[in-house]
Amino acid sequence: MAVSRDPHSILTRSIRLLGDDKLTMTLKAARVNAGLTQKEAAEKLGISYQTLSRYENNPGQMPVKMVLDMCDLYHINVDSLFLH
Repeated sequence: MAVSRDPHSILTRSIRLLGDDKLTMTLKAARVNAGLTQKEAAEKLGISYQTLSRYENNPGQMPVKMVLDMCDLYHINVDSLFLH
């Protein structure tokens, strides 16, 4: 069986394996630690606060690019999402 080396594919599988509860808590904590409300973060990410809320509560539905954009905005390394 071939193993994908594509970082987006690996990140997508990691998000699914981590579980929504842990990733939800980590993303919300990162946003709060960055001093941002959902509305402020959503504006900076170019999405509605309703979409951000949906992503925070169901991260398995979030595009990989959005995970990377959130990490940049919250000043966290993507590895930190999976190492806690």
